[in-house]
Amino acid sequence: MHKRAYIAAKKYTEPFWVFARVRDRSCICPRQPPVRQRRREPTFNVRPVPNPRKNPKRFSIYLNTLVSIFENNISILELIVSPNPFSGELNVLLKNDNFGIKKAVIYDAVGKSIFEYSFSNKMEIKLNTAHLNNGFYFLKIILGNDEAVIKKIILQK
Repeated sequence: MHKRAYIAAKKYTEPFWVFARVRDRSCICPRQPPVRQRRREPTFNVRPVPNPRKNPKRFSIYLNTLVSIFENNISILELIVSPNPFSGELNVLLKNDNFGIKKAVIYDAVGKSIFEYSFSNKMEIKLNTAHLNNGFYFLKIILGNDEAVIKKIILQK
């Protein structure tokens, strides 16, 4: 089986790893665009570089096969969360005729579930957030077809 070599880099300003293909296993190929790992992509088996003291912030990744690539059919523009930042009530509007909003979950900045709302496939919902403190939250919207969209929201009272 032919193995492809990849190099991974993580910028301190970004929360994700960037994977780039390596042709001769010593430098990144400038013509290959970086590949970002997304949901439902294959798991990478990581092997350390032969001399980690030479460059301790880089390592090699060898990908044997590509299992599948997941494409989310929901456009980010089809789900509108407003206002953001918000002060009390949060409005969520889904501009899609195929399915509605089944559930909304609010998570704090560390990923702890704060509150969960259930709906019967509504196209527009209003969330009362009077019980929340000022800060940064994640809003996870679960649609009628069980797809999920996560939005960042900021509460400023």
